[in-house]
Amino acid sequence: ELFVNQERLDELRALDEADRLRLRVNCYLPVNYAEDEFGVWFEDYQPRQAFSPHLRIGGVKIFADSALTNEMYMTEPHADGTRGAVYWTPEELTDLVRSLHYDGWQLATHTAGDAAHDLVMDAYEAALAGAGNDANRHRIEHVMAIRDDQVRRMVDLAILASFQLTWFTSDTTPDVEGTLGPERLPMVGRWRD
Repeated sequence: ELFVNQERLDELRALDEADRLRLRVNCYLPVNYAEDEFGVWFEDYQPRQAFSPHLRIGGVKIFADSALTNEMYMTEPHADGTRGAVYWTPEELTDLVRSLHYDGWQLATHTAGDAAHDLVMDAYEAALAGAGNDANRHRIEHVMAIRDDQVRRMVDLAILASFQLTWFTSDTTPDVEGTLGPERLPMVGRWRD
């Protein structure tokens, strides 16, 4: 579950303690959602902390840009001339990622647009500082619109691509094409790459 705030965690723990949690749940604790910043509110918990065989903390979730197609943070402007919504400066995100990485957290960072993807990859690379990603298994959620060089960079840094296959479907194609233009459609949904 990639958005478990304290209230949701309390609910999951209550279900677990009542022996009513019938599946295994890995909880990702959010730092922000859009412009809403929650901060590092989870300091009382440990990375990969297990409450039981059914409930554990998987990592931390960060949102880099908007999930709305017409607000993805893009390198080149959308059809309306805007570049989309981004929630961190490069310095803020790099400092946050570095701090959470050093504390041992797995990071699951939402990106939709290619500019947000660059921002996150830069922060991950700074935090890894030449080390591998095997221990932390940092990942990028959605990986919706990315360039060829970003695919190669993810491979080089061993960053996991966590796809949401239902995000762009045939009924959303007109919206995606309308905001990005037909020339950028090959950047979208590159699951095979």
